Amino acid sequence: MNTPNIVRFGVVGCGAISTQHFEAIDAVEGARLVAVASASIGSARAAGERRHVPWMTELDDLVARDDVDAV
Repeated sequence: MNTPNIVRFGVVGCGAISTQHFEAIDAVEGARLVAVASASIGSARAAGERRHVPWMTELDDLVARDDVDAV
């Protein structure tokens, strides 16, 4: 169940620009990064481990997550 006033984000793409997306999510009160996905297994794994969130390589897997409100 989602906590009121919290938007849980999944980010697609874990390349160079993703750091700015992660920082933007961190800067917004009520926003939380909950998962990442990238076609590159290395990028997905690195971003997920660095941000302490689940990572995957398939967009469908990210979108299907019950804990993702926005992508």
